[in-house]
Amino acid sequence: MRFVIREPSLQDLQRVLTTAAKGTPTTSTFAPRLDFAETETGYILIADLPGIKKQDVTLGIKDNLLTLSGSKAEDKYENFHFQERTSGDFSRTVVLPEDVNVEGEIDATMEDGVLYVKFERKKQEEFARR
Repeated sequence: MRFVIREPSLQDLQRVLTTAAKGTPTTSTFAPRLDFAETETGYILIADLPGIKKQDVTLGIKDNLLTLSGSKAEDKYENFHFQERTSGDFSRTVVLPEDVNVEGEIDATMEDGVLYVKFERKKQEEFARR
């Protein structure tokens, strides 16, 4: 089998732009981007939640699973020429490391559309008893 690579033609670009301008429906839903990092004293989860109010976000922990869920409101505009931004309910679940102290203090703050959740690490003797 032989593949030929070619530069996009003007017709290709027009087709793409026309399709986008017609607002072709998309099946994507909002899914926040997450980072999870280790710090000197524990861990931090960072979630991008643009346009979402903190009262529309829920955090839950069961066993060593952290669930971040909420809702991103739809725009109130109608008759879009095209629409790329997504909205709706979302839920993300993260498996926490075994040494996260899920019964300890968890600090959650939201600033400029970014959620920061800080977790303490279990003390060495607590972790060793498992």
